[in-house]
Amino acid sequence: LSYLIQQLGEPLHPHVHALLELYCWSTLGGSMQELSAAIGLTSYAWEFGDVLVAQAGNSSIAERYLQLFLKDLPLATHARPSCVALDVKPKGDTVDVTYMDQHGVMRAIEASAVVMACPKFVAKRLIDGLEQDRKEALEKLEYRSYVVANACLNRPTTRDIHDLYLLNEGEIPFGSTMRNQHNHGSTDAVYANYGQIRHDKTVLTIYHPLPFKGGRAELNLPNSHDRYTQAIREELFTKILPPLGYY
Repeated sequence: LSYLIQQLGEPLHPHVHALLELYCWSTLGGSMQELSAAIGLTSYAWEFGDVLVAQAGNSSIAERYLQLFLKDLPLATHARPSCVALDVKPKGDTVDVTYMDQHGVMRAIEASAVVMACPKFVAKRLIDGLEQDRKEALEKLEYRSYVVANACLNRPTTRDIHDLYLLNEGEIPFGSTMRNQHNHGSTDAVYANYGQIRHDKTVLTIYHPLPFKGGRAELNLPNSHDRYTQAIREELFTKILPPLGYY
């Protein structure tokens, strides 16, 4: 934020400030006050390029990968679907992987290498024998959360949109991000079936980030599901659908 003000030589317009702040909440999990100009501008700049969307979203990529996989490798001997990895232990030149199969039976595999395709806070609990400096580095990582809701509408879209930011009054004050986010609510709504050929129905994906330290703990409260369901439902019918012309 300070970099932009320095470059412009004047404060940001409230609407621009609100848009950039919501973008940082939604995409980067933090406020402009705590994010570097490099990460903020780098991320925001590519939003102005072409948007490439498969007709079924990222599931098309996963499906194509599975087709190529099955073309060269038998599924029964080279894949373990519906299994849960429990422990990854380096052992000399190999790695032992302990997992629970789809029938709840504990099994183990000896592999020449393992690619940990999961968040680092999960990896640090699965991998045995991590170096001390790597453990300490992983402990310093902070994760932020957000809630995602999908609204399924039995009618076509009324506007040619992809991502719609919910500016509300068009201004977000300086100060506590927790307070500002609780006062503001969800940040944006994305036309989720943007890449589909059929447009007789609409799916809106609504993002409600918690871009502050301790936000993940709010999701563990007993009433969190009901609380966010009610809040997002109210936003849907008061702030999102009316401006889009669904009433």
